[in-house]
Amino acid sequence: MESKDIFNVATIEIFRLCLEEFPSEVELDHKKIAREVGEFFPEPTDEVKLFQHLGLLNQKVQDTISWLTHEGYIRVKTNYVSQPSWYVVTPKGLQAASVTIDSLESKPTFADVIKGGVKEVTSAAVPAIIGAFLK
Repeated sequence: MESKDIFNVATIEIFRLCLEEFPSEVELDHKKIAREVGEFFPEPTDEVKLFQHLGLLNQKVQDTISWLTHEGYIRVKTNYVSQPSWYVVTPKGLQAASVTIDSLESKPTFADVIKGGVKEVTSAAVPAIIGAFLK
């Protein structure tokens, strides 16, 4: 599990949540998102490695939210220090969500592909999905 893989899967889950509620704000709880993202990857059986795995997922999800905000795909609407903040998709994020993923057979949009969340996306399709989204 590489950092880029976590970023890709986290981006899919973050945008699924944001697009479900658009144009309203949505709470992005990095711990809840990390649990969803974690289901996409094999979980270590060793207790120490599992703890490290969960810590890494939490940190990478926080970093992904920050990156998407900094790059203008989502905007923080209500920022809390000790609890999850509320976000909304920006026009740049909406434009990226409407891009067609030509490398997939049915040529769906990013928004169509992510509707079911990370559980519905195959690991082989993730790089193509994110590659089209970030064009």
